[in-house]
Amino acid sequence: MLFSLSAINNYLSLYYNFMENLPLTNQDIFTYMDGDVIPYIQPIIDSTTNALVGAEVLMRIKRNDGTIIPPSDFINKIEQEGKLISATRFIMNKIIHFFKNKAEKLPEGFYFSFNISAAHFHDDELANDCQNFIDAFNGKIGLVIELLECSILEFNHKTITTIKLLTKKGVRFALDDFGSGLSRVIYFHYAPISIVKLDRTLMKSKKIEWNMQMC
Repeated sequence: MLFSLSAINNYLSLYYNFMENLPLTNQDIFTYMDGDVIPYIQPIIDSTTNALVGAEVLMRIKRNDGTIIPPSDFINKIEQEGKLISATRFIMNKIIHFFKNKAEKLPEGFYFSFNISAAHFHDDELANDCQNFIDAFNGKIGLVIELLECSILEFNHKTITTIKLLTKKGVRFALDDFGSGLSRVIYFHYAPISIVKLDRTLMKSKKIEWNMQMC
């Protein structure tokens, strides 16, 4: 099932309009830095077929004046204060709430991906959050969690056990910004990485581009 870029934008704009006009109660709002934490969706397109295959769900803060605060300005702070896990759970639930009854309109094999840091693996509820997300869509929508290379993940017994559990649940793993500095190849040993996102500085290299075309 192919989607034109205009169709993708039109459909995802429904979500933005939903977020703009959603009547919120105090229980619905996760506030931080004088703004509301919101999910920010970026469509994932198959470059060979121009098909919509998924969407990356990013975290943003929207202030009352409409200003959008990028993650570079708050992610480290929100993690240090121990609120990152709750914020991630919040945006996962927002995606469930909006797309639960629209899953049949998305192409077969569609998935949502969320950025996960080392802090999430210290939380016992990560596996439950992922299971709840998968169950909400009756397994029709896939779940990918992106391991942030800039967030050093310690592959201890708890982390490895969680990775194995998530894999059994059908969760796939992606490595974000590979080559951004740390290039921790050890991730490939302990996690079944199915998606690798190269750092954009590598994509600018003609040599890297040529090698990718040869693969």
